[in-house]
Amino acid sequence: MKCNTVYIVLFFTFIYLCLTVDSGASSTTIRLSSLDSLENGININTNSTLLEALVTDGFTKLAAVVNDGCCSGLVKLLQQLSSNHTVFAPTNAAISGTPLPMGTKLYELLQYHVTPGSVLTPPVFKSSVELLVPTELVLSTLNHRAQMVKLTLRGGNTYVNGHRIIAPSDLAANGVINGIGVVLLPPQSMELFPDRNPSVSLLCAALRAVSLRDSPYCGTGPEDALTKTAITFLAPNNEAFVGFWDAHPLWAQYLLSGNPMAGADLINVLLCHFVENDVLYTPDIKERDINATSMSGTMLEFTRSGTSFFVNGAEIITADNLASNGVVHVINKILMPPDFSLDLLKALVALDCTQFVRIITETNLTAYFTQEQTNYTVFAFDDVAYSRSPLSNYTVPQLRQVILYHMVQGQLPSSLFSDGSILDSELLLVTLDGGSQKLKVTLDATENKIFVNRQQIINPDTYVSNGIIQLINGVLLLPPLLDTVVTEQPSLSSFEGLLTLVSPEQPLKTDNISVFAPSDSAFDALPSTLISYFRSTAGHPDLLGLLLYHLATNPVYIGELSFNSQISLTTLDQQPLILSIDAFGNAVLNNGQANITTQDILGANGAAHIISQVLLPPGFEFTLDKVLAGLGLTTFSSLLKNVSSIDPGLAAMLTNITANHTLFVPSNAAFARLPVLPTGKQLADLLRYHFTNGWTRTTDLTNGSLLSSLLIVPTLFNGPQQLKVSTGSNANILINTAKIIQSDEYAINGVVQVIDQVLQPPPSLLTVLNSDKNDFSTFTNAINITGIARQLSRGNLTLFAPSNAAFDSLEPALLQYLLLPSARSDLADFLLYHAATANRILYTSSIPVGKSSVSTLIKPNEQLTLEKANTASLASPNITVNGIARVVSPINMLASDGVAHTIDRVLVPPSFDFDLRRTLIGLNATSILDAITSGGLGHLLTGKFPYTLFAPTNAAVAKALAKGINVTASNLLYYHFVSGAVQTNSLTTGELLPTLLSLYNLQGRSQPLKILIVGSRYQIGSANITKANNVASNGVVHLIDGVIEPPPPIAVAIAAVPSLKNATFAINSTAALNTTLMYQGNFTAFVPADSAFAALAPPLTAYLLNQESVADRLLIFSYHVVVNDVLYWAEIPEGNSTHPTLAGSSAQDSLTIYRRDSTVNVTDRATILQSDVLASNGVVHTISGVLLPSAFQFTLDKLALGLNLTSFRSLVAQANLTSILTDTNSAYTIFAPTNYALSTFIKKRAQSKVADDQDLAEFLKYHIVPGRFQTSNLAAGMLLPTLLRLPSLQGDAQRVKITDSVGSVKYFVNNVPIALANQVGFNGFIHVINQTLTAPPSLYDVALNHTLSTLTKYINYANMSEILRQVPHTTVFAPTNAAFDGLGTALKGYLATAAGNPNASQVLAQVLDYHVVPSKTWYSADIPAGDTRLVTNTDTKEAITVTNKNGVLTVTGDGGGATNSRNNIRQQQQQPPPPLPLPHTTLLSPHTIPPLKRTVATVTERDNLAANGVLHEINNVLFPTSFIFTTEMAVEGLDGTTFLEYLSKAGMMNIVRDPRNHSFIVPSNAAFARVAAHISKLSTDDLEDLLLTHIVNGLIPLPLVKKMELPTLNDKILVVDSPDHLHVLDTNIGTTLTSANPALMSVVFGAENVLIAGGGGDGGGDGSNDGPDDMDKKFGGLELKWWIVIGVAGSSVLACVLGGMVFALWRRFRKPEYHVLVLDE
Repeated sequence: MKCNTVYIVLFFTFIYLCLTVDSGASSTTIRLSSLDSLENGININTNSTLLEALVTDGFTKLAAVVNDGCCSGLVKLLQQLSSNHTVFAPTNAAISGTPLPMGTKLYELLQYHVTPGSVLTPPVFKSSVELLVPTELVLSTLNHRAQMVKLTLRGGNTYVNGHRIIAPSDLAANGVINGIGVVLLPPQSMELFPDRNPSVSLLCAALRAVSLRDSPYCGTGPEDALTKTAITFLAPNNEAFVGFWDAHPLWAQYLLSGNPMAGADLINVLLCHFVENDVLYTPDIKERDINATSMSGTMLEFTRSGTSFFVNGAEIITADNLASNGVVHVINKILMPPDFSLDLLKALVALDCTQFVRIITETNLTAYFTQEQTNYTVFAFDDVAYSRSPLSNYTVPQLRQVILYHMVQGQLPSSLFSDGSILDSELLLVTLDGGSQKLKVTLDATENKIFVNRQQIINPDTYVSNGIIQLINGVLLLPPLLDTVVTEQPSLSSFEGLLTLVSPEQPLKTDNISVFAPSDSAFDALPSTLISYFRSTAGHPDLLGLLLYHLATNPVYIGELSFNSQISLTTLDQQPLILSIDAFGNAVLNNGQANITTQDILGANGAAHIISQVLLPPGFEFTLDKVLAGLGLTTFSSLLKNVSSIDPGLAAMLTNITANHTLFVPSNAAFARLPVLPTGKQLADLLRYHFTNGWTRTTDLTNGSLLSSLLIVPTLFNGPQQLKVSTGSNANILINTAKIIQSDEYAINGVVQVIDQVLQPPPSLLTVLNSDKNDFSTFTNAINITGIARQLSRGNLTLFAPSNAAFDSLEPALLQYLLLPSARSDLADFLLYHAATANRILYTSSIPVGKSSVSTLIKPNEQLTLEKANTASLASPNITVNGIARVVSPINMLASDGVAHTIDRVLVPPSFDFDLRRTLIGLNATSILDAITSGGLGHLLTGKFPYTLFAPTNAAVAKALAKGINVTASNLLYYHFVSGAVQTNSLTTGELLPTLLSLYNLQGRSQPLKILIVGSRYQIGSANITKANNVASNGVVHLIDGVIEPPPPIAVAIAAVPSLKNATFAINSTAALNTTLMYQGNFTAFVPADSAFAALAPPLTAYLLNQESVADRLLIFSYHVVVNDVLYWAEIPEGNSTHPTLAGSSAQDSLTIYRRDSTVNVTDRATILQSDVLASNGVVHTISGVLLPSAFQFTLDKLALGLNLTSFRSLVAQANLTSILTDTNSAYTIFAPTNYALSTFIKKRAQSKVADDQDLAEFLKYHIVPGRFQTSNLAAGMLLPTLLRLPSLQGDAQRVKITDSVGSVKYFVNNVPIALANQVGFNGFIHVINQTLTAPPSLYDVALNHTLSTLTKYINYANMSEILRQVPHTTVFAPTNAAFDGLGTALKGYLATAAGNPNASQVLAQVLDYHVVPSKTWYSADIPAGDTRLVTNTDTKEAITVTNKNGVLTVTGDGGGATNSRNNIRQQQQQPPPPLPLPHTTLLSPHTIPPLKRTVATVTERDNLAANGVLHEINNVLFPTSFIFTTEMAVEGLDGTTFLEYLSKAGMMNIVRDPRNHSFIVPSNAAFARVAAHISKLSTDDLEDLLLTHIVNGLIPLPLVKKMELPTLNDKILVVDSPDHLHVLDTNIGTTLTSANPALMSVVFGAENVLIAGGGGDGGGDGSNDGPDDMDKKFGGLELKWWIVIGVAGSSVLACVLGGMVFALWRRFRKPEYHVLVLDE
């Protein structure tokens, strides 16, 4: 608050001399001197002592208590004139409301209100200052020092211990009295400080952690220190603890762990913060640096730097917190003893490894972890890991081993670990010859993880004073012996099983060994036969030697070996073994025989390594006899032994390693299935048939290959009998017919293939052929009936045997002839012609590439010509015989006397001659043969000139005769003959074959037959070939299933084509065209297919097929028929050619045909789809498009007919607007309603008595837009001018509006969906809509229809509805409901009163009128880019600015009514806003209030069409410059009429009407109603005082912030509790705020309650009702005059006299003075 001017003049010098300030530095504490120290100053005389002045100043209760008899010393002190004192005097109300606290002595309480010297208020300082002032209260708990009070100078006010001095200093003869509103209680014990200060809550927790009540260190702890006397306590704040935790997290975890050892260290740390028997206030430190010893013995150095104080580097943040037994300074760091260190044991406690620590203690290993001489790396497990382990069952010695196994000498950070590295633990074992039990490190590079013995390091690298801790997630249990290690490895089950099989004593238990264990996959890689051999009893010795070869003496750890190194090992069976490490760290055995895939699996007696291959000991040989033993093929082995006397060489082959053999060995079951087993020489031959020389693997066996067995046969030119290899689709391999069931069993001297059958040597050729009747039954039957079997059994033959299919492929007539009894000798020659003789057996592999000849059994000179292609393979030999027969499967059919091959054709001697007549007889086509003969054309069948005859079957001829067809007619018969021998393989689909029939209407040309090939079916005319290519000596016969009739005329031919239904209808319904195509000739008709009609726009198709379009049909389809030329597809010339049509021979009536190779286009609109539909008078081609001549125009009228818009066409005719639809010189776009959409309109029009053609014409014109507009030209928001022009738009065209897609509808016009878009006519477009378009209503009705309910309500309040209905050519910018809602509670509430408030109605009309632009319809498209100024009032020239930026429209007004902008409030304040009490802000309320200057609104929905203009919706309300939102209006809008009434009653309306930067707290009418009875009893002064409590001096900055203090006009202080609540300082009176509403030079808040006791307030204060008002009422009546100031300044002597007088008058008669709230930013 500002100081009174006279007060400043009188006492400036006095105060300056009273206060002694250290000029050397800016200090927060100032000592006070007494008045008697003033030697040269103002001499003030008064007759009252301090005790008397307490009475005269109204502090009667304090005076009474002092005089009560208990405080005689204090009475004497306040009466004596020899020294000055200051009394902080509580008001009577404060003393009445404050009971004496329990345990407090009254005289000590009173002494605490008295200080030596004089303290005057308010002091003149510009910045805040804190002072420590000693009182008369001297305490033994402070080493007999005086207890202090703390004075704070802040914001022009003086506070004592945080309580504001509410009355200015009153001078007495021996001191000063300062009035306060509370009783000052002496500081309490220091032990209460931590609990009552949230900033040291973490300290409080630490103190409780070592509570004396629970601690074994009772009497020495920090909590005990809080109760001692004369204590200086350096209390670390929460930030200090957080900083300590961040900087030393492990220390913090240790100290707060609760461990007894940690508890002792924590107490030591906390006692570092206590100084005993020395109370050190900061003024003491200011005067000098101080050294003190803490209760823990730590030396503390107190220093000062500038205005800051430090203790051992920690800054004192909050100084001089007073206590009854000392002082507390809050510091920002924790003070640590200098000798504190963190060793391994303490770190383990901090890491929550309590069980680990317990085991260390129990096993007497503590010295390892606390000594500082040797560093260790400890792999420590936490309690969670312990809980998952079996350690709870271990003995102490076992636990000692476990702990030692977790320790490694030296500091090993995780960065030094490499994958596979080996570490030496501190555990030494006998099973390792006293060596260290190893630890193995592995890395997971992908997930960046480190493991030790498979336990992950979860917290790496905890450094301590004597080592490093790696925290792992599991216990490192001691490895078992290697036998258990191998058992636990899932990939070593084979190795373990084999060891158990041959060595039950388990060599893996041997001390100090290395195991190189082959994995299961390594054993799996061995031949299963070898494994079977080892498992057999006979193989056990070899197996034991194999396994011992994998065990070496002495443990070897790969992780300890260096790269590029090699060591020699000795196995347990004394064999050498070489271990090598290459340059990349890969370990191999015996120079690469096996790779070590998993290394260093730790065991208690050594290490195990997994290798990739089994190592075979030197000298081991796996021969064929061992393979047979391993396979269990005992029958074959025993039979070999049985014939050893007959054929001794067979058994010797098994063990002979100098020669290799392949054995195809039948399984034991295969031998068991034999009904009889041969003996002697036959058995030896049988076994030899299973042997071949050399290695034959399955990969060497190819389909069709032959293998030479060891069996020699005389009837094969003394050559070896063959084995035939074949492979099936299922990957089976067959040897003859035996399947290989187990393949490639290798021995050192060969390979064994196990088969499922015994291989029998093959029988004779005829037996082989007779074994499959289905394949060769025709051939063998023919052999039998001709009696030539003996000739074919002499041996050494190669037989080319025709299959049954080959005989079936013979010409049926020929085969029928050969089977006649009379032709047996010829048949025998046929058969013998297939048997070849040579000097060798002709296996397919023996036939040479190229051509070769071989003799046959028919005659020596009747040879076969064999030709083998160079692409031949074993399975596909690619051999032909006589150039016509192919050698096909099966081939190489083995026999004891030769070989047979299958051929696919019968080899025919060239002596058979069949003409067409004999062919017909052979085909049983006798009916057509008889007809040809009867018709006189028999000579064509027997002549030498070749013909192709399409011969109907007997059934086809019978069917034709039944239909009455004359099959002997020459035209019909000629139509079945084609010159030349034409086989089907030379035919192509669509080909025309010229027949022997020629016609006049084809210009005398041959009538062709059309060939159609559908899949494998050949169609000739209307018949299908049933048996083709029956070759005769003079031609070819094709049997067909029907008689072929010559084609009909074009009109009939078109009707027969299924895809020409529309064309058929069009021709038949056009009589002139139909007659021409029936009876005239030499035409080529290009007929549109039905798909061509479908490709047209549907309306055009509908129109062409309509009964009203006969003339256009004749014009169009005549244009499709070329005259005087029959153009078959193949005869259409290459390039371009022009042809006259039935429409005419002019250029525009002629057709141009374009041919490019196989593509033919008719004009540029169609391609030929189906060519050559034959007719008797020409040819028909179906085409892909309808050809439209240039004379045809598809106008909008015809388009409407095609769209079936009959109602629309009818109304257009009634309105005389048909000329628009037929006008070919202009273009229009029509939005045409459907018949259904118009039905309601037509019905209403029929019922209307006033309907006229003018209304109809206007209705229709609103559906018609000049120009062409496809939907691709449309865009959302586009406005299209129609033919409808209105006077209300000053003759301008009314628009229709295009809106964007919704769902499946792409565009809407006036919100009516376009159901069928882009229907193209010659002179425009039609868009079909399913509703009629209604011309827009007035602007007012548009607003109603757009749910602008707030706007229309306000329009009615302002009586403007008729204006918006009638005024033409108007643009309205219409605020939405949300825009009005955003005005704020006050402004919106005020406008809502316009219904019954003429003033508000006038204001509302002013605002609404500002949104209306007269005399111009501004569609959005008409607003140019940039800014456009639009005048809204031609009289006042008020205007708005419309901005078009990138298509976004904004509207800016020139003025505004209110704001929620903090910046705009600052613009209205005379001085900058105050600093915020807290470092954060909170919004007061969610209300949106338009800005003060130039309100900006965005057009949210544009171009709402109206009959008299256009309406644009905007998202904000615009205000003209003439609009002023006054405080009175804001109060009224906040339901504050009662508030205004009371202001008027108190004569205070000038404050509202001329607010001068005030802020108003406006209780609602309901709030005043609740306290009306109370207010009615108030005097005028009390009412004025109440109202002034609701008016804050100055503009309150928004948003409100907690603890903000707001001075009212009656010097009360309103304290903000939260952004929506405040209370009166030192009271429980408060209210909830409902809204904040800036108005002209003011801010108005809505409030729920009246700020009055009992007024329903919701509290919030913390003191009594006494405040500045109570003191102010003691003064008043006289305002100081300016001349008094001049008089006092005139003379220093006169100033002293007059000063005393003025001072006395000022005290008695001062009125309250109101000051503007001024706070610095």
